[in-house]
Amino acid sequence: MFIMSLLSFMPLHINCGFSFASDWFYHNAGLTMDERTMRDPLARIEHGIKSQRYLHQHYPKIFTKPPSEKGSPGIGVGVVTMPMLFGCKVRFTDHMDPIALPAIAPDADPVQLKMPNLDDAMQWLMDEIDVLVDHGYAKNTIGLPNMQGPLNIAFRVLGDNRIMSLIARPAKAPVVRHVLDVVSDTFIEATQRLRKETGHPVTGPFTMAGCTYYYLGPEQWKRVELPTLKRCSVLGELGLHHCGLASPEKLDALAEWPWTGVEWGFGTDLKHARQKYISPRLGPLPFSCRISPYRMLNQPQNQITADVNWIIDNVGGGPTSINVVGIPWKTPDENIMAMKNAVEAYNAKKAAEEGEVIEDQAEESTFF
Repeated sequence: MFIMSLLSFMPLHINCGFSFASDWFYHNAGLTMDERTMRDPLARIEHGIKSQRYLHQHYPKIFTKPPSEKGSPGIGVGVVTMPMLFGCKVRFTDHMDPIALPAIAPDADPVQLKMPNLDDAMQWLMDEIDVLVDHGYAKNTIGLPNMQGPLNIAFRVLGDNRIMSLIARPAKAPVVRHVLDVVSDTFIEATQRLRKETGHPVTGPFTMAGCTYYYLGPEQWKRVELPTLKRCSVLGELGLHHCGLASPEKLDALAEWPWTGVEWGFGTDLKHARQKYISPRLGPLPFSCRISPYRMLNQPQNQITADVNWIIDNVGGGPTSINVVGIPWKTPDENIMAMKNAVEAYNAKKAAEEGEVIEDQAEESTFF
């Protein structure tokens, strides 16, 4: 009875956030993701400053503040950083994020995969830290790369089709376990080294990127990932990034791990999720709910408003944010504002019900 009563409450305030795809910046702002830019930590900072400046100029009601001229220092080449440690080659394109190509040849035995010599493999990351420090950035202000998670990394190192084929064949379970253990141990040590080198605690909360969880059935996920999560928990408590739709059955499986917060792809059964994701220690978990960037591109303005309201109607019972990640080129401006306005309308209504004065909500928007 207490849980059902708790779930009837709506969030007092919902934040919303926007991020834009590389092709959006390429065509609208002339910014490229070429290899020279992506491999230079100072060029990446300048790229980030220009990106945020363009957003501030183009959407002043959303991105209300101009960027800091010092920018946000960080190391690594985004999601391909960990695959690069395993020897993956990277394909760079002006209008797309870098893509890691498989490091294991199609005819090679995956059991031969070994943990790389991180002294050598990570030297370029240590060099990037030195460059940033030499240019006046304190070590503890330097952001770590997007380290992803072991399953995401394995998809890159072996290739999508091959790792999925192995997971689907029960007889290959020892091979899958070997690959994920090697990748996990590399993920753990690389994270610990980078945390230590940048003056961050070696143990602390982090988000496990589970983009590839979408491709696993509930029982497959439990068999493949629960041991991986237990192994990686040495790094700290885990939040979940699940950008794809999760079925009720998948939600039940994922709930077997004690997450600290979760992110759901558009269309996920949020009412069911609210019933399953209540921590004995933390209470109802924070939910980050995704709006589909492809619906932002292809649907009319009133449908975007309906999508936001669908999330709001189903997510009651705990802290919530609504976000869209990877807004593609040619997405209508009115759809972006429709999302913002729908969230603001809810917040204004809720504040009036609670007798509160609402602040300028544009300040709540997030740049990813």
